Amino acid sequence: QIFEAHRSSFISTADLDSIRSLGMKLVRVPITWAAFADALAPISPAAYGSFDPDRDTAVVPDPFHVGKAAWVTIPRAWLAEFLREAKRRDIRLLLDIHAMPGGSSLGTYSGIWPLPVSFWNSTSQVYE
Repeated sequence: QIFEAHRSSFISTADLDSIRSLGMKLVRVPITWAAFADALAPISPAAYGSFDPDRDTAVVPDPFHVGKAAWVTIPRAWLAEFLREAKRRDIRLLLDIHAMPGGSSLGTYSGIWPLPVSFWNSTSQVYE
C-alpha cells in the first residue's frame, strides 16, 4: 500500500498539464525491469506469477540476488493509464528501463549496490 500511495502521488495529471504548459513534448520515464517481472514466471511461478500484473503491486526478488534485493512491480493498468494521459496532452514518453535484474553496471543507481553486478555474466538464482 505504501508503494501504491507513493506512485499515485508521485506524478499526477496536474504535473502532466504543467509539463505541457512549459512546452515540453518528450519526457523520460525511468522504470525498472520489475514492470515486466511476470515475464519471469516460467522460472518461478511462485515469485513472479502469483500476482495480477495488470492490477497488483507486488514485491519480487531480484533473480540474481534472491533474499538480498527485491523490486516493486508497476501495475500495467496504472502504466497504461499514465501513457494515455500523456498522449491526451500530446506528450511523448521515452520509457527508460533504468535498472536490469542483477544490476547492469557498478554504482548506487543499479538497484543492487553494494552487491556485485550480475546481469551480464551470471545465472539466475531463482529456482522452483
